[in-house]
Amino acid sequence: MSRSLIVLALIALSLTAHGSVVSQTVGEVRDHVLTSREVLINLYIESALFGAKVPPPFDASKYHSRVSGVLLEWVVYKEALSFNTDKIKPGVIQSSLNKVKFKWGRNSQWQKLQAEQDELTEIIERKLRAKEFIKFKANSSVVPVSDEEAKEYYDNNQRRFGDVPFQELSENIKAFLKKQQLDSRLKSWFEVLQSKYQVRNHLI
Repeated sequence: MSRSLIVLALIALSLTAHGSVVSQTVGEVRDHVLTSREVLINLYIESALFGAKVPPPFDASKYHSRVSGVLLEWVVYKEALSFNTDKIKPGVIQSSLNKVKFKWGRNSQWQKLQAEQDELTEIIERKLRAKEFIKFKANSSVVPVSDEEAKEYYDNNQRRFGDVPFQELSENIKAFLKKQQLDSRLKSWFEVLQSKYQVRNHLI
């Protein structure tokens, strides 16, 4: 059995076992070693703050993408530090911490993670700062889509649009092309950061 499958099997069992969670190394970002426990804590925080789903019992089949997400969060945070972006205000962090405690404080699976307040504060600060930097990068990467570009897309996909005239679809097409362009630029940026900060996902 490959190492990644062994790790996934342990993760799948960890939240149903008694006592504390078994922690395995699942990735690296330059000088930081990412553990399965950190990924789980991150997921619970994401759920409390942004509504991400925490499936009961934990679904190991989706774990690879969650590891990738935390690794990405780490590299964006490191890049934000290199740009000396604004820190998250203490009041915002405390409010977020309160939300996490309110949602999960009495949850037995959460309690097994034994997350300390300082650890939670660091993860929350990193998460919020990374999200703010992604938002900044996205806003600075947006390029307006011209009428000509929208019309060209309409003409090239005429069969999809049928008899609906271009004038009725132009704004929707522009919004679609803008999002497509932004997604492509962010993806390229993420790939550059992953190389720059020597990301390794041990589940690949």
